[in-house]
Amino acid sequence: MSWHGTVNCNWCGQRGHNRRGCPSKKKFIRENPDGYEARRDERSRERVKASAQNRRCSYCKVKGHNRQTCTALKKDKVYASKKNKKFVGIVKEAMIQIGLGVGALVSKEHWNSEKPSLYMVTDIKWHMFEMSCFQGYSRRSPIALLRLTDNEKYNMTITWFDSLMKKIHELIGEDKEQFKSIEMAYSYHSEKQSSVISPISAEQVAGQIPKDFERKSELDPIVWKDRNNNKKYEERRYMKNDFVDKNYKEGKNS
Repeated sequence: MSWHGTVNCNWCGQRGHNRRGCPSKKKFIRENPDGYEARRDERSRERVKASAQNRRCSYCKVKGHNRQTCTALKKDKVYASKKNKKFVGIVKEAMIQIGLGVGALVSKEHWNSEKPSLYMVTDIKWHMFEMSCFQGYSRRSPIALLRLTDNEKYNMTITWFDSLMKKIHELIGEDKEQFKSIEMAYSYHSEKQSSVISPISAEQVAGQIPKDFERKSELDPIVWKDRNNNKKYEERRYMKNDFVDKNYKEGKNS
């Protein structure tokens, strides 16, 4: 049925619904259960039912339903959301411990420079912080810096913050398998480093973090979109397997 009332029914001629949803037609079928329209309607419902049975979900690859009604997808989203909130809590604690907040001084080495530059953190976009922001392929840059030598502005990708990434992995501890897709510190595989060299106090960082920081943190919807399906979804490398770990899926399917 059209919510705009622009559809004309070719059964009764009224506007606002089509032939399939026509109340007059449904009434006629109830009053004439052995008639032609009743048989035609039955065949139509059988075709829809058969189509649904042969449909294969693009998420779990099981027949009989589509992505929109997939219970596996719904369960995985709930699981990953809880996992994400736990991880964001680790990030919050890491930032407090290393004193990373607005006002902190950061030393950053660039690939084309010999000496590190000194920056001040001028802004942090807290709403961007979630697990996909800490993947090796992430290009999200929620931390704004100002280079002190020439006042040049610079937005830093989180995974390049060595001191933060090292502290996060330290706090993850025994959960490394659960958070195995989180990027290691950049300096682990490069001589170029970035680190907090003049932190602000733990109290100051805690005061800057929104009170609902963990509760409102949700994974970017792109995480759940199909890879290489240009017709319906944007082609990206974010994949659900980064957020739904093997042990959980084995337990769920057993």
